Amino acid sequence: NVIVNRSYFTNMDTAAIVFERGVSTTDSNTIQNSVVRDGQLKRNFDVMGIDICNATNTRIVNNEIRNPGSHHVQISECGGGVQGTIIENNDLYFSSDVYTNCSGSYTRSGACAGGEAIVSLKDSGTSSNPVKVVQNRIWGARYNDMNVCCTGASGSAISPVGGGNTNSRWYLFQNNIISDSQNAFERTTWNGGSAINHSVIGNLIHDIRAFRNSTTSSAFWWGGSGDVTKTEFYFNTVVDADSLFSMGSNSELDIRSNVTINANTINVSPGSGTLAAYNAYFNSGGINTSGSSNDIVRSTVAESFNQAYCYMRKLRTTPEQVCVQNAKPTSQSPHARAGDPVIGSRSGIGISDSSVF
Repeated sequence: NVIVNRSYFTNMDTAAIVFERGVSTTDSNTIQNSVVRDGQLKRNFDVMGIDICNATNTRIVNNEIRNPGSHHVQISECGGGVQGTIIENNDLYFSSDVYTNCSGSYTRSGACAGGEAIVSLKDSGTSSNPVKVVQNRIWGARYNDMNVCCTGASGSAISPVGGGNTNSRWYLFQNNIISDSQNAFERTTWNGGSAINHSVIGNLIHDIRAFRNSTTSSAFWWGGSGDVTKTEFYFNTVVDADSLFSMGSNSELDIRSNVTINANTINVSPGSGTLAAYNAYFNSGGINTSGSSNDIVRSTVAESFNQAYCYMRKLRTTPEQVCVQNAKPTSQSPHARAGDPVIGSRSGIGISDSSVF
């Protein structure tokens, strides 16, 4: 029951804050209204902004975290569960100060960075008390330049990971704004781990580009050697992305009532039980499954009748406005009232079987 409020952390050599359960319970701790920035860059080592290990009901709310050294927020691969964790209304980003040429030299326009995935998630919530990542603004992720720091990563804003020691299950990702990154979501597994029962709902994703051309760039990169099934994608808007989805034959995905504006390519082979329906695509590639006949498909962005959507970020330090063209529907938009009427109804997919989130 510790609350860290209105604090400033910089030049960290390990982490600004670690919430970790050892021999006793670590529960219901909070960091709020604080600034974490400019951690040390160490080769073959990850310096964290905030690290959570086996702690429950942790609250990370209303903070600004910039260039921490590796991950801004990490749920570590501890295996004891982190149910009830809430990461809400934070500004999490890499600035151009840590961008490199991928060979160890700093350049503000570089394709790589001194850092890894901004939000790295390697342990699980529960079905009754999931982890919630909601209403954050996340941007600036680039491929990790290991000549500068860290242990290697592919440049993602949010990365749920299932590894050999633990799984990544029961997550809600809702109403986040993710931008200016190599990948928005990268879900992956190794050594038989699983990353399942995720709900990805109502997020705005824009300007997802292959800054490093030899690496996957996608709004949703769903892959790995283990179980990456049982995820629902509802009401997301993707504007200007090199790829909407990149994944193999992932099964039991539910992809409905999303809007895609100018996503140039798509790399997806829907697996057994995957349904994509009632989605809208404007100058974008679609996903073909049994429900795709209900999709709205138009060849130009203008046919969306969307308008610009503006939001504020860097709320703790130097607030700035960002406007995203073609991100907000109008009354003329053909997709404005064209969602699936039975959304959220598929049993066992996502964090719950309810249509209310």
